[in-house]
Amino acid sequence: MNNLKTLTALALLLSMTLAGCGGGGGSGGTAPPTVTTPPPTQPPPPASGPANPVVYSASLDAAGVTNLYLADADNPGTTVQLNPALPAGASIRSFETSPDHSRVVYVSDQNTLDKVEVFSVELANPGVAVRLSPANTPTFSDVQTELVISPDSSKLIYASDQDTNGKREIYMVDFANPGVSVKINSPIIELADVLSPSFSPDSTKVLYAADENIESLYELFVVDVAAPGISTKVNPGFAGFVNLLGNHVFSPDGSWIIYGADQDIDNVRELFVVATSSPGVSMKVNPPYAGDTDMCNWTFSPDSLSIAYCADQDNEGTLELFTVQIGTLGTSAKLNPPLVAGGATRIFKYGADSSFLVYTADQDTDGIREIYRVELSAPGVSQKINSPLIAEGDVRDDFEIRSDDLAVAYKADADADAEVHLYEVSMTDLGMSTRVHPSLAGDDIESFRYSADGLRIAYVGEQDANDVDEIYIVDTANLGVSTKINSALASGGQVGQIVIP
Repeated sequence: MNNLKTLTALALLLSMTLAGCGGGGGSGGTAPPTVTTPPPTQPPPPASGPANPVVYSASLDAAGVTNLYLADADNPGTTVQLNPALPAGASIRSFETSPDHSRVVYVSDQNTLDKVEVFSVELANPGVAVRLSPANTPTFSDVQTELVISPDSSKLIYASDQDTNGKREIYMVDFANPGVSVKINSPIIELADVLSPSFSPDSTKVLYAADENIESLYELFVVDVAAPGISTKVNPGFAGFVNLLGNHVFSPDGSWIIYGADQDIDNVRELFVVATSSPGVSMKVNPPYAGDTDMCNWTFSPDSLSIAYCADQDNEGTLELFTVQIGTLGTSAKLNPPLVAGGATRIFKYGADSSFLVYTADQDTDGIREIYRVELSAPGVSQKINSPLIAEGDVRDDFEIRSDDLAVAYKADADADAEVHLYEVSMTDLGMSTRVHPSLAGDDIESFRYSADGLRIAYVGEQDANDVDEIYIVDTANLGVSTKINSALASGGQVGQIVIP
């Protein structure tokens, strides 16, 4: 695959969303407080522009200059460039689309070479970019590629060293007032950094990690959007040995913050939740651990009532899948059946109704990943989803559950070794998969997503030419018949991967 794919991204809107995925040294089982947070208001549709816009980045020829483009999924092949023409040597580093599908935000040195700033383009007004970061920042400052748009599509958080050379902090700008930013984080020591910001589901709070007081001792902080610069520590005080793990997030209803850390015992990685209304008071999610334990990943259920995680909780070195109800923290149920020697669970996602998970594992044959479904009501009893694989075949960890929970799409080299194709399987006919796309000229499907209504699948792959990735859409009612979305590429051109807002 062309290395350009690691530098570019595609946002396929199509009203698409990504399927769910995923105390204080505390003792498990403590009854959590009742916290009620109203669900976030859904953003309105864009005022104008295509009903099903497709935004993608691409280099249209061998020159390798990446630009952003807007196409119409209902009128394939129609494309306009979103960003203004870039001067020689400038580039677009990253981009994100707003949840309401009205704008694209991107990072580029389009105004001054090697000075990276952040810009916005409304889909209804392509070619007209507005600088969001302040115009008077020092020459040394750069905006980082990490961009976070609020769920209500009104604000952007970006990371930059715009106040102190080399010190990464986070700033917020309102789309209604471009060029005026405010620092979100509290003051930090000279060598500190602020990392991994995220908004609460209702867009009123920001969560971030920082080594605010002691270099390299990262802790979690939350700040109200209405009071930037005044943060509250989320975790109880950490000892000097504590390592904060990644994937600290709000629950879907905003009531909880979850994080992983060796908070109680050095090198024993465990999982903790904090009620958003009670920062500083944590409760342990998993049963107590005594020895060296790895916690590999975790996610809330869409209804915020349970947590799934993988850990070598029962057998050191064997990662398995567990779930805990938020009302009975510290009491877990193992979801997977016994694994083959050497096996491990890998990636897992909840269904939209929160009653089941889909996961990949080398459960039956060591070294051969396959994909399974398990009900929370029947832990230890799973069903294999994929069709039989060839001897060298393997299911990839990239899969999606359709929004209606009636089907799963997954990637695998099921028919020929190292030729990765995309398949869909009905939840009512497990083990009987159908290939989504027609034959490929190349050997790979790079990435894919369902539309929010589940009626279409979009994917990037080498369908028409080997080593040339392009964008295609397939109706789920007519698998195997695809339509190319992007405009024609010249020799050497390439589009990138799908990114969902």
